[in-house]
Amino acid sequence: MAFPRSKLRRRRYRFAVALVVTVLVVVVGHDITRAAHADPQSRTIQNTNFAAIANAMVTQSDALGQQLVLTLNEAPSKSRLWLGSQINALVVSAQNLEEHATALSTPVIAANEQERVRAVLLERTATIEQVAAVLSTSLALPVLTGVPASSPAAIVNLSRESDRRWLAAQSVLLGEPGHVHLVDSVFPLSNYALGTALSNVSQAANLQLQRSITISAVAVQPSPFPAAVGQLVLPPVTSFTLGVTVTNEAYVLQPYAVSVSVRPTSGGGGAFLQTFSGNLGPSASYAVLPDTITVLPGERAIVTIQVSGAGVTLNGGDQKRYQLVVSTSPAG
Repeated sequence: MAFPRSKLRRRRYRFAVALVVTVLVVVVGHDITRAAHADPQSRTIQNTNFAAIANAMVTQSDALGQQLVLTLNEAPSKSRLWLGSQINALVVSAQNLEEHATALSTPVIAANEQERVRAVLLERTATIEQVAAVLSTSLALPVLTGVPASSPAAIVNLSRESDRRWLAAQSVLLGEPGHVHLVDSVFPLSNYALGTALSNVSQAANLQLQRSITISAVAVQPSPFPAAVGQLVLPPVTSFTLGVTVTNEAYVLQPYAVSVSVRPTSGGGGAFLQTFSGNLGPSASYAVLPDTITVLPGERAIVTIQVSGAGVTLNGGDQKRYQLVVSTSPAG
């Protein structure tokens, strides 16, 4: 549920990287076809094009790392929804960068440097997903990654290893035909107090999970007559239907259960009970439609609608109770 700014940033990242990779991979492929022999001129072209792709991708990885740092710094004063939106946007961008990194597998550059650069990108995107996994564990935050959580120290070490790999690739390519320059790059997590930041985020009071499910709407057909709060006065009908909308008030995947019951108190009608269950997405709503309920003109009954869910406290659920009156006259 990313905010518009996050969506715009993610689309801009994806478009920029996809455009650079698509154009330059085509150029590289064309140049390789022309350069059947590994002469210095063809290798210069090959190295230059490779460096352009690698520089674009590593710059993108740096931008994602910087955005992650900013997100963690701001998170303690924000909401769960804000944090979840930011982290999920970063995870999606990191996963997109991983896909584009496969373009670096070919052609083979001197000393197999394309694999070293590819490892840099995969290590950096992995750190972003690992941070997301830590927040998923500590805050029950729904994130889009299947990567297991790692310790802050391990994540920082992986970031620094990617920096060392990048420096090595810089050195090798400077000595190759074309003397191409890979941009200077230090991943933002490498010199960041990640452990402290994650601790601050995980302990922020406004980010703690408070599960809550509510009955946000009840619809009745046919429409009841105007009546006091807590009463349902129907025209003289032999059946009616209910529609119940339940809302997950928390930013978390929430199992739910809804029960609808009708207990006659007079008039000879029959009892009714129906239950529903499922999962509500973060801050999501869902409508349940019970079967048609049979009644009799003149009947009185108690209608009870209750919603509950796993991990929801007694006060975190919701219940509505109505006194049902089925009129004997069309005028009510």
